[in-house]
Amino acid sequence: MFDISRYPLLSSLVVLALSMGACSPRQVIQQDPRQVTDSAPKPTSKPSPYVQGIQVKVLETFPAQANVWVQVSLPKRCQTIAAITEEQRDNYFKLNMEIGEKAGVPCTPENQEFDEIIPLNIRNLPAGVYQVEVNGKIEEFRLAVDNIY
Repeated sequence: MFDISRYPLLSSLVVLALSMGACSPRQVIQQDPRQVTDSAPKPTSKPSPYVQGIQVKVLETFPAQANVWVQVSLPKRCQTIAAITEEQRDNYFKLNMEIGEKAGVPCTPENQEFDEIIPLNIRNLPAGVYQVEVNGKIEEFRLAVDNIY
């Protein structure tokens, strides 16, 4: 497993990317299955990107914060990550990434590989082992102490 804490420059880039992520046009939808109503977003049939791998990094802060580092591959130049949905049940998180198309960009075959950093909602979770699934790839992480506040 890749240990990002051994690379301070990379850690700084992660923080920078997270702060810039707030300006991103993609939509992150967090759903609590206990509060799903008829007006909740419905699953779509949009294509999914190929996820090469994932890593969960829990930041040593209080309250704790966690990010999922996703290695993504898109087959066409015009494609982008359009939406990311998050569902959580017990000790299991499921993230689903959907592809959209950039307006005005030719849709030619050109593989795009990049990392997507997704903040994970771990607020008010007790200490324990959790699993995260992103488009079929699964990774575990551990909360050493309760993150309840």
